[in-house]
Amino acid sequence: MKDNIGQYQVKRILGRGGMGAVYLATDSLLHREVAIKTVQSHMDTSTDRFFQEARTLAKLNHPNIASLYNLIQEDGETYMIMEYINGISLEDLIKAKKQLSIQQSKTIFTQIIQGLNHAHEQGIIHRDIKSSNVMINERGITKLMDFGIAVSSGNERYTKTGNILGTLEYISPEIIKGEQPSVQSDIYALGILLYEMVSGRTPFQGTNEYAMINAHINQKPPELGTEIPSSLKKVIKKCLAKSIEKRYKNLNEVLSALKEVQEEDAQPAVFLKSKQLLQNTSTRSITSTIKTYKTQLITITSLAVIIVCMALLIPKGNSGESDKKGESESKELSNSIPSSRDVKPVEIARKDPKELKINELIYEGIRYAKSKQYLGGDRNLLKICKEIFQLDDRNAQAQSWMQEMINHFMRNGINALNKGNLSEARQLFKNVLTIDPNHQDSKNNLFKVEQREKELKKSSNRTITTKKVKPLADKQNKPKPKNIITPIKEDNTSITKEKTKTPVNQEPKISETNNSRSSESVNKENTVIEKKKSKRVTVVVPKNKDILLSVTETLSSFQNHKKGKSISLQVLKDVYINGILVIKRGAQGRATLENFKSSRNNQKGMIELKVKQVQAVDGSWLEVKRGNFKIPGDKGEEIKFTSATQLQVMTSKSININAYQ
Repeated sequence: MKDNIGQYQVKRILGRGGMGAVYLATDSLLHREVAIKTVQSHMDTSTDRFFQEARTLAKLNHPNIASLYNLIQEDGETYMIMEYINGISLEDLIKAKKQLSIQQSKTIFTQIIQGLNHAHEQGIIHRDIKSSNVMINERGITKLMDFGIAVSSGNERYTKTGNILGTLEYISPEIIKGEQPSVQSDIYALGILLYEMVSGRTPFQGTNEYAMINAHINQKPPELGTEIPSSLKKVIKKCLAKSIEKRYKNLNEVLSALKEVQEEDAQPAVFLKSKQLLQNTSTRSITSTIKTYKTQLITITSLAVIIVCMALLIPKGNSGESDKKGESESKELSNSIPSSRDVKPVEIARKDPKELKINELIYEGIRYAKSKQYLGGDRNLLKICKEIFQLDDRNAQAQSWMQEMINHFMRNGINALNKGNLSEARQLFKNVLTIDPNHQDSKNNLFKVEQREKELKKSSNRTITTKKVKPLADKQNKPKPKNIITPIKEDNTSITKEKTKTPVNQEPKISETNNSRSSESVNKENTVIEKKKSKRVTVVVPKNKDILLSVTETLSSFQNHKKGKSISLQVLKDVYINGILVIKRGAQGRATLENFKSSRNNQKGMIELKVKQVQAVDGSWLEVKRGNFKIPGDKGEEIKFTSATQLQVMTSKSININAYQ
């Protein structure tokens, strides 16, 4: 491996596999660590998967998916520059802990679903969901990795008939049978993963491939232990249904089911345990237990919560039981509660007063989380989380809520950015930084917003200088139709057409700065421009040169458009090479409508464009890359590309053009 690849300085190897290796490097320009992924060039299949992964990642932008920064070809080798994730794989985490807690499993699993759901919305099936393809960084953010065998839904299969791509422990029955990959095949793998997280093992074990395949097709997964909530077992069972029709239809359904589990388990663990221990105990005996310890409780509020929860969780007893019997049952109950993990309510009050306060805050937080009152106001979920962290800086519920808030604002911010709503996107990314000031993804996206705002400002301030003239009579000052060149009269003296000619297809705009400039300075500038255009030269437009475009007419999901339609574009900013203009602002661009779904009739709309070419100053057409732009929408929501929607592409190869110096 070379010491330097472009602007990246290679530091050390992170890992090596059968298809290639991954290295840790430093970006010398942006001063950040990156991961450089390589592939063995002599392996054709590996190379195909390598480019497949790069093309797939280029379409994705989500905080729970590892980001692709660049793809570099140098000295016959190809390098994928990716986000470096300083953390641990889910596989290693499970090995270290044997099995994860329910809360930790739900926190990680929710993030995996959110990242994968973004891919599904772009029409991408992962096909290799497994614990080794999930990373958790040092801030607890989960990242989905390795889209090397991902495929667009509806496309032809990536492998030849008879071959299976994926990892056998996680592969769905229909894929084994040779059917097309689908959202449901990813959901099946998620079910395997969730089972593995809460139990420490995958459900289907086998000594050989045949045994594994037979288990996926014919066997039921082993029953999980009684410590696993029944609602979570139902989620896993439905994900692992042998028939596609019996699984969840999409990941939003999985998320909804998982939220029910979260609400069930949001009650402090002691109350859930109480339900299990007290189901055969009378109401009177519970009352006796509480009376025995009531002087030890910290607050009346906490006592009320415990009484209500316990009264609801147990069946009514015989009202004729004696107090003596109730007291004996109370003693028996006290002795039956384990002291290692599950502590009875009265012990919490006596031994750990801050635990009661945390429980109170969690109850309060549930209400704010349901109503999404994350920020603002005198009271919000972020403030509650901070108060919990003051008492327990590793509280799992507070960490889960923090991640929920970050994901909410990041997801909406990215959608706003893709739709060109820059002010909304700016505020949403700032909200993320309010929650986590060190959140790098939000900083990167905020930088994108600022860059686009600068480009828009430059575009709006760019003017074409015209000769300053005195005001004419009202009759003469009526607006002229665009693109029509007419002589202008000043003080009844005719001015030649040559001096007042305005370029076709450009509308003069006069800023305050231009109004203050003298005719003499304008004439000098025009003379300089004419001199610059006098010499014809050949210029090399390099590969990866940035070009900024927009559509010339609005495309809306409320309109009717056909797939494959040609779309006209215009360049928003002059492109120079060594001071020589090679692509002029206003130049044409070509695109096609790759996909279109109307959002009328309360349907989910979607518009996808593919930019193909941009015209240079000599009239030649330059091929471009990174030209796919897609905006998905919610049901009945109008989505659109407008002239304010900026599309940034890059030249796909170096090319010689004729220009003027």
